Amino acid sequence: MKKTNTLKGVNSMPAGTRIVTYICLAWALIVSLLPIGWLVLSSLKKDPMARPGFQLPESICLDGYISTFKDLHVMRYFGNSLFVAGVSW
Repeated sequence: MKKTNTLKGVNSMPAGTRIVTYICLAWALIVSLLPIGWLVLSSLKKDPMARPGFQLPESICLDGYISTFKDLHVMRYFGNSLFVAGVSW
């Protein structure tokens, strides 16, 4: 008895529909990743408000990350979360 595949993938679509699908997916990817890239670039700047926008930083500044991990004890909270997850598993 021959099995028929009822699930149809992207390759079974007409070419025009496939192109529109890929264009929409590419647009969604750009719209989703652009703010994340902007956030990462701004977090590496010494003063993000001095040179706002989607520009490379003049020099990489990690002071914000260092103070977050030192002063706010983020690693302790991360360790506590791992401990609770390990015990409850």
